[in-house]
This record gives sequence, C-alpha cells and structure tokens, in this order.
Amino acid sequence: MHVCPSPLRLQMPHFPRKGQSLSTPIKPLTHAHIPTPPTPTTPQFFSELPFHLISPLVLGTIVYWMARLRPEFDRYLAFMGIITLESIAAVALGMAISSVSSSAEVAAVLANPISVVMLISGGFYISIQSLPAAARWVADLSLMKWSFQALVVNEFENTTLTCTSRDKNCFATGAEAIADIGFAGSTVGDGAAGLVVLIIALNFIAYTIMRYNKPRYQALVPPVLVSPSSAPSVAASGSGSN
Repeated sequence: MHVCPSPLRLQMPHFPRKGQSLSTPIKPLTHAHIPTPPTPTTPQFFSELPFHLISPLVLGTIVYWMARLRPEFDRYLAFMGIITLESIAAVALGMAISSVSSSAEVAAVLANPISVVMLISGGFYISIQSLPAAARWVADLSLMKWSFQALVVNEFENTTLTCTSRDKNCFATGAEAIADIGFAGSTVGDGAAGLVVLIIALNFIAYTIMRYNKPRYQALVPPVLVSPSSAPSVAASGSGSN
C-alpha cells in the first residue's frame, strides 16, 4: 500500500511591492523617527508555523493508525517527522511564491501550475524513472518527491510481503517494492535532508526578493546644529556690518 503525502498547503501573504504605497503613511521627521521596514519573512514564518502544523499532525496521526501502517513507534515518529518537514516546506514555498507576486490573486494563479508539476514529478502518480531524462531534475525540486520517498522507505524498509495466488504482480520483500517505485537505495534520511534543503532554499529566496522589493524612502540630510561657541562670532560680524 502506498503512503500518500499530505496535501500541499500554501500561504499567500501580500506585502507592498517596490513603488507601492503603504496603507499607513510614514512621516519622516528626523533620522531617529524613520523606521526601517522589516522583511516579514522570518517573524511571519515562525509565528504562523504552529497553526500550519496542527492540522497535518492531527490528520497524520489519525491516518497512520487507521491505515494500519507499521506499528513500531519509531516508524510512527519518522512518519510524523516527514509530515512536519513537508508542511514547513509547503509554507516556505508559499512565501517564495508570494514574494514574486503583486497580489494574492497572482500568487494563487502561480501556485496552481507549480503544485501540478510537483505532483507529477513526485513519483506518486507516475514513476520518476518514466520521466524524460532531461526532465528528471525537476523531481529534485519537488517537496512531494522527497516526502513521498521518505514515507515509502519508512513503510517498506526491511519488510517481507505476503503473496497469494490472486496477486498478479507481487513483491516478496519491501526492498523490491521500493525499487519498483523508483527509490532503490534511498533512506528516510535522504528524504528528510532533501526537504530541509528545500526549506532553507525557499526561505532564502523569499527573504532575498522581499528585501529587494521592500519600500524605499528618500534619505534625509541631518540638520546642521550651531554650537553655542560660534554664536558670539556670528553676532559680532552682524554688528560690524552695521
């Protein structure tokens, strides 16, 4: 039985782009009162992360035991760990898509084809080996592929399968099933490492783009202060001219 990765969850926040005005104008009085607009990637990512993890963790726990997957507790922990990393990667992907979008509608339009490509190249619907050789690199950019790979290995690794006379295509071991899907020689750690790399890369892309597109303000020249010692000389020059 295949283990299906959890659905892709994207968040599409919209931030002011370069050249757009903020809803609340900032009045630049002095240098001390001019705020530096922060890039919202890090605070928003971590503040909303618990809410993005609650649903997949609860759903993953229910599905795991209802589907009667491997009863070992360490396999269950690995399953939940992969689901968690996949959810974090999906949030990071949503941040990256929103950073290049001018509105929430544009972000939603961009998310649909990207999600379809990730699903097709994830190995769940078609084998990665059946993809054209020139397009197999796309699978390495799919968070679906890395999560599905880790979940398949976590379920079938070191197992013996039972075949009956009614089974036309039956594998004697879990290793044969893993190889048939296209993940021969893979480990759970490989899938987890791939997800971690995607999380770091997508957040870096979102941070870089939003730093470049952050609102920009005209620089102010600091005021010239007249020291008290120079005041008498200024007064004397004024009286001498009279």
